[in-house]
Amino acid sequence: MLEQARRFHQTGNLAEAERAYQQILQANGQDAEVWYQLGDAVLGQGRRGEEQGRLDEALAGYQMQLWLQPDSESAHWNRALAWLQKGDFTQGWQEYEWRWIASQAGGSELTVEQGHMPEFFKVGSLDG
Repeated sequence: MLEQARRFHQTGNLAEAERAYQQILQANGQDAEVWYQLGDAVLGQGRRGEEQGRLDEALAGYQMQLWLQPDSESAHWNRALAWLQKGDFTQGWQEYEWRWIASQAGGSELTVEQGHMPEFFKVGSLDG
C-alpha cells in the first residue's frame, strides 16, 4: 500500500495519495514518515489550487510526524511554509529558523524547491 501511495504522490495524483496514506495510518498511526507524506499531499493540493483552506490538515500531519520524530528537518520546514501561507507569521518565521539549525548540524541548508514557494514570496521585479 505504501508503494502505491508513493506512486500516486510522485505522479501528482495527490488526492489518491492522500486517501492511501490515510488508509495506511488507520492500520498504523505511529508511522512518522506517512504522517509527513500525508501533510505534504494535502499541502500540495492547496498549492495547485485543488483544495484551498486545508492548511490546518497539512499542519496536523507535520505535527504528528514531529511528535514521533521531533528533529525532522523536513517537517519543521514544511510546517513553517504552511504557517506562513496561512498568515501565522509569528510561528511561521520561528519555525523557519530550522533551516539554520539543519545547516549548523552538518546537514544542508533547507531551501524552497522550485514550484513550492508560498504565493506571498513570489514577487515581480522591484525595478520601478
